[in-house]
Amino acid sequence: QKDRLAWMTPDIKIADKADIAYFIGCTAGYNQQVLGVSTARILNKLNVPFMVLGEEEWCCTSALIRTGQQHINDTPKKAAIHNVEALKARGVKRVLFACAGCFRASKIDWPRLYGKALPFESIHMSQFLAEQIDAGKIKWEKSFDKTVTYHDPCHLGRHVGVFEEPRKVLKSMPGVKFVEMERNRDEQRCCGAGGGVKAGIPDLALAVAKARMNDAKATGAQVLISTCPFCRRNLIDGRDELKMDMYMDDLVVLVAHLMGLSTDVKPPAPGAPKESISDLFRTQTIPPKPAEPKKEEPKAAAPPAGKK
Repeated sequence: QKDRLAWMTPDIKIADKADIAYFIGCTAGYNQQVLGVSTARILNKLNVPFMVLGEEEWCCTSALIRTGQQHINDTPKKAAIHNVEALKARGVKRVLFACAGCFRASKIDWPRLYGKALPFESIHMSQFLAEQIDAGKIKWEKSFDKTVTYHDPCHLGRHVGVFEEPRKVLKSMPGVKFVEMERNRDEQRCCGAGGGVKAGIPDLALAVAKARMNDAKATGAQVLISTCPFCRRNLIDGRDELKMDMYMDDLVVLVAHLMGLSTDVKPPAPGAPKESISDLFRTQTIPPKPAEPKKEEPKAAAPPAGKK
């Protein structure tokens, strides 16, 4: 918990009290810091004050619920109640999520576990960005002259019904040529990572990711964008396994860049996860993990005296 805000860079401004909270999530906080810094910098650029729970933020427990472990020690219920009460105590009116899994948990699982309607509105970052575009508040400072396609995360799309807002954001970007994959919206193919498959059946997760990357390749797109950190990681793995020449990144990373913002994180530690930095802009590199020192071979015991 003490490292919940370790992703923050000195330029990011967080309010002590605000109507909007940003629920960062474990994946953005610990493994995909580029999502945290991009989201926070976008909000700062838009002059939208926001607060965070910091060490008071507990895991959304989406992974436990999705893998059938919600009965163990009642952990998901305890975490949902804690998070809702902590946000309620801060008096927030809206809670922003850049992670599709956390967002789905807050929209569907938390009310069930909390036992009543939440005292705030949960909104995904793609929905918030679409609102800002409609209000004329987003000013694009760069053009992105590439063909882009979009992958609907299961948690954001089929589970909650958010399909059009990410597309609205992408289509508003100068220079972008947007193309759809044949399987999209309700009919999209899963990225392969959800439901514990990435951890429990990694070969299946990789096979599904490769199939989805081939869906993207068939469109002629140069860039694949999604709105879920789990999709982002697994589809990058599928892309790398296929040695495919295509970029894969999150919507908030592309938005931040086109708003003239840096997507750089703190200098990555040696051997940090490849998904901790932007795949699309690649302004940073991850130093290799130092080689582990070789273990010395145990010396053979000397033969007893008088024997050879």
